[in-house]
Amino acid sequence: MKHNGHDLIEIKEKYEDDRKKLGEETDEIKVSALRGTRLSIEQNKKNKTDLLQRFNEMRTTATDDAKLAKDLIEQGLQKRLSEINKLESDSCTYLAIQRAVLQDHLDALEDNVRNRESRLQELNPIQFLLSSKEAKTVTSDFSKIPEGVIFPLPRLERNITSSKKVLTEICGDIVHVGTIPKDNDLVQYVPSPPPKYWRDDIVCMKTIDLKDRVKGKGLRYVKHTKKGNIWVSDQTRTYQIKEDGTIVQEVDYTKDAHFEILSIGSDMSGHLVMCSSLNAHGSTPSMVKRPETNTLWKLDTNEDPCCLCLVGDFIAVLLVSGVFETLKLKFCLGNGTSEKDQVKLDKKSQSLVLVKGSLLKGGIYPSSMTFNQSSRNLIISSFHCGMVVGVSLDGKYQFEYAGKHPGLLKKFEPWSVECDHLGHILTVDTQNQKVHLLDSKGQFLTFIASTAQGLQTPYGLGVDSNGYLWVTDYSKKSIKVIKYLI
Repeated sequence: MKHNGHDLIEIKEKYEDDRKKLGEETDEIKVSALRGTRLSIEQNKKNKTDLLQRFNEMRTTATDDAKLAKDLIEQGLQKRLSEINKLESDSCTYLAIQRAVLQDHLDALEDNVRNRESRLQELNPIQFLLSSKEAKTVTSDFSKIPEGVIFPLPRLERNITSSKKVLTEICGDIVHVGTIPKDNDLVQYVPSPPPKYWRDDIVCMKTIDLKDRVKGKGLRYVKHTKKGNIWVSDQTRTYQIKEDGTIVQEVDYTKDAHFEILSIGSDMSGHLVMCSSLNAHGSTPSMVKRPETNTLWKLDTNEDPCCLCLVGDFIAVLLVSGVFETLKLKFCLGNGTSEKDQVKLDKKSQSLVLVKGSLLKGGIYPSSMTFNQSSRNLIISSFHCGMVVGVSLDGKYQFEYAGKHPGLLKKFEPWSVECDHLGHILTVDTQNQKVHLLDSKGQFLTFIASTAQGLQTPYGLGVDSNGYLWVTDYSKKSIKVIKYLI
């Protein structure tokens, strides 16, 4: 029993020691856990503080960036607004000057009309007519004026005083240029340059590839009719196409020997009009109105058609008579609605001779012609003589453009010429692979297409209703649609 009691005491002591040791370990674990919790709380507080600080910094930076962007936008808007105001001011001033000049001419015309009436009253034939008995009943019958009597027209002189007066009323006091204003000095006004309508970044909208569809050697001309149809041609065929290049209609003229398409256009009803020569060696050429080869009129055997264009309700054709001796411009009246409207060159048509020296240049006929609605001039190009010439509808010389530009390395060869709705003149330069943009007076403005737009052998030009320029490439048999206006 003693022995067992001794064992029980030892077990109890061991149990107490283990419990004490376990309590100490538990206390250590509690202390460690408490210390870890405290460190974790402190670390979380520190992280929270850092995050708040970084958030505040980012918010401050974002606010500064937004403010800077807002300032830049406001500056840009103010700059653009000032430019618009300046443009409006220049336009108003320019219109005021034009209005003053027109008023000046109107005043001068009224003065000259009054002078003409007074001079007519002094003429003896008029006094004789007015004193006759028949003149009392019919005072407007001038058929009784004796033959040989000429009524000279008065000279139209500019009235400087009225011009300055109108300018002052419209524009106010005008400051002298380069000098201090003085009394009785001639006022000089330098108008601002006209606004720029073309883009600096020329955009090629699309390329229409017709290589597998056009059967001729190369693609020549392109024309948009008033009906909205698109026509192109090679040497002996015409094709009506869609904007994606799909062929809608093809007309083949190869059955006629030596047939050659010289120019295509549109009549007043929107039908295709084609200028052609049936034989390159002098047989009768003809004008073809529709792709079905309906003849609009036949020309004299000694007249060769060069090119054509639409002028109002007329179809104007440029002709060379004889051996390149005389240039004639003939107009045809006809709306192309039926065969009864076919009109020959008789009393209903008009014919006039153009300036031979400026256009022929030693016996070489022009290649393209168009009508400028803005300036009311005919624009004619000749690739042989390297020149674009402007003439009025009565045949008077207006200007010429010879393509003399430092950026051109080869001879200027304007195959085709076209005008847009703003009065700009566009001409294609095949040798230099460029398209020139001119103003209505034939002054060079800029190049709007070149090899940068993929041109290789530019040939024909056309302008659609959107103001896009269509340029045919002869060797590639493709069309470049170019956006060049703002």
